[in-house]
Amino acid sequence: NVSIDGVGTTGNLIAGNYIGTDATGTRSLGQSLFGVWLDFGAQGNVIRQNVISGNRGGGVAITARGCEFNIVAGNLVGPEATGLRVIGNGSGIYVALGARFNLVGGTRSGEGNVISGNHDWNVWLGAYHDESNFLIGNYVGTDVTGKRAIADSERAAVRGVVLFGKPWGTMIEGNLVGGNPGPGIMLEGAGVQNVYIGANNIGVDATGREPVSNLADGIHIWYSQRNVIQNNLVAYNLRDGIRIENGAYNTVRANRVFLNSGRGISVLFVPADLVPPVPRLLIASRTGVWGAACSGCEVDVFSDDGDQARYFEGAAEADAGGRFSLRQFTGFTGRNLTAVATDPAGTSSEFSLPLSTLPSTGPLVTTSAASYRPGAISPDSIVAAFGPNLVSNHQAAARPLPTSLGGVTVAVRDAGGGEHAALLYYVSPGQVNFVMPGSVVYGMATVRVRTGEGNTFTDVVEVVPVAPGLFTADGSGRGRPAGVFLRVRPDGTQAYEPAIHPADLGSDNDRVYLLLFGTGIRGRHSLDAVKARAGGLEIPVLYAGPQPEYPGLDQLNLLLPPSLKGRGETTIEVSVDGHPANPVTIFVR
Repeated sequence: NVSIDGVGTTGNLIAGNYIGTDATGTRSLGQSLFGVWLDFGAQGNVIRQNVISGNRGGGVAITARGCEFNIVAGNLVGPEATGLRVIGNGSGIYVALGARFNLVGGTRSGEGNVISGNHDWNVWLGAYHDESNFLIGNYVGTDVTGKRAIADSERAAVRGVVLFGKPWGTMIEGNLVGGNPGPGIMLEGAGVQNVYIGANNIGVDATGREPVSNLADGIHIWYSQRNVIQNNLVAYNLRDGIRIENGAYNTVRANRVFLNSGRGISVLFVPADLVPPVPRLLIASRTGVWGAACSGCEVDVFSDDGDQARYFEGAAEADAGGRFSLRQFTGFTGRNLTAVATDPAGTSSEFSLPLSTLPSTGPLVTTSAASYRPGAISPDSIVAAFGPNLVSNHQAAARPLPTSLGGVTVAVRDAGGGEHAALLYYVSPGQVNFVMPGSVVYGMATVRVRTGEGNTFTDVVEVVPVAPGLFTADGSGRGRPAGVFLRVRPDGTQAYEPAIHPADLGSDNDRVYLLLFGTGIRGRHSLDAVKARAGGLEIPVLYAGPQPEYPGLDQLNLLLPPSLKGRGETTIEVSVDGHPANPVTIFVR
């Protein structure tokens, strides 16, 4: 074998060798130790583009404290020289016993290793206080093409990647982990913490389209905690996609999980008070979903033609009452939606039950038409109500606004028992925009939408004095505002510039105002109760009230001080009577 041993053994290159095989790289010589062993303080060594197979002890070992900054890249560890068939080692790559800051693989072409067909495990990271080792860009369990499994059929318990003991801060990113007889990635034990597993293909070939199944779970976490599993493709595994047992504070976000034989995500034997409840999807259409989750939770929404999560559609934050919504203006990809909730402590739930986006009858969800945030609504504000199969076409009203449009009417019964007809802006198969009547009294109110076909949809909302929302340019409630910059020059001339363009504060003589349009603002207690900040800096609010031309539309006039010059991307935050509006962003030169 090749041994690099001791403090001061640094800067060595092991490249282009057959280690453990004959000269053809196709037959084991029966060597009983590790093929390459770095031990007792070896640092800064490179093991590159070798065939390391047929070693009974294992392929590569990096062990003991002081073994740091070593690189293992571009090797065949387990396969024979073509990378298409297996010879195997007793184990694959072993990084443990205090080794830290070592890299297995890399981000550039040719730096990833093929680590496959080994007997006990393919990659083992950790045993005793191993810190910040990196497994990046490797094929673990497949041949060199990344399309075919070449696992050792005689050792059915072999696992792809194992973390055990007390590794901390390990990164597993950009790998293909497939074709392993056991789980693809296993985090085993309470000492395994702060592991990042991101952007891996687990159970899927290099194209991301065809199965190279792991014969157990895709990812299995057992007692391990405080890990992040994010942006992975986890599919075709023969048990669960992601299985978490007895481990709290594990964050599972934005993973595409589908066609696993078991469940997409299983969370087992974790105390109920440490795991957020599974979110509930209440209403779904082809372009929006509304539901309930834990207060303050981040909710990831997915679509699939089955019951898992083939496509990540976006994320939303549940409000204090637990309600959330997500709009997808180009339409969801799959016909069923699922969701995962992650609480503020970083613990993620299992998948929700799927909900179809196909048209059906059902309840109604009302939100601010500006922010799309579910929650309270104020009188004389513009409201968006979402429900399935409301009308068969799209219609927008001209002024003066009608109370009936396309056969649709909206009535609001307030807390005092009064019934009020609403003015309508717009109707479509999944959405009705209307003005909450100004005569509605505060308290709980019932919104009732009646269609020309005789169907009725209802929702219960709270009516409060202010519920501020700001309209945005793309209608999503996020990003650039639906507003204008007003430039006033020293000679009194004025110019309007769309707020989607940068604001130029280069001239110290010009005054530049930001005019924002929103709703739910006019009921403010006083102008002093309206606060605005730009990039964390409080800025003057000159007007906050009705825009006179359109019912329910409000306007905010803000002065942009010269001190914002050159800030670049800048967040505008507005609150009214202490209630925050949805933030918007501008670009300041």
